[in-house]
Amino acid sequence: ASGGTQTAAIVAGGWDGSTRIETVEEFDGTSWSAANSMSEGSNGATMGGVQSDFLVSNGNTDSSNYVTRTELYNGTTWSAGATAIYGLHSTMSGGGAGNCFSGGGDDGSYRNYCQEYETTIDTMLKAETI
Repeated sequence: ASGGTQTAAIVAGGWDGSTRIETVEEFDGTSWSAANSMSEGSNGATMGGVQSDFLVSNGNTDSSNYVTRTELYNGTTWSAGATAIYGLHSTMSGGGAGNCFSGGGDDGSYRNYCQEYETTIDTMLKAETI
């Protein structure tokens, strides 16, 4: 998952070819630096936001475990957010951390789901088939 701007970017999680990683790195426009890690590694996650207000949701922790976990990042620490309605991998996402959405995805089959998340009320607002 990645987000931010050219001078304040963030990347979180991923897969190194054998392990799902929880590593987080930030970019200041010149160089990368390590940041606090997420609680659990995953790849194919959906994301929204910028370096100081970032959301990571969904993804998978192995080839058959599609997670509904959501983690929120304030630029320093991670905290648990509300769970997603569907556990999906490789969704398309957009919006900021405070109000983002994801569309499509894979849970062993390709799906046409859309999920909407709002952190001000810390809940997954709705999910629908599109």
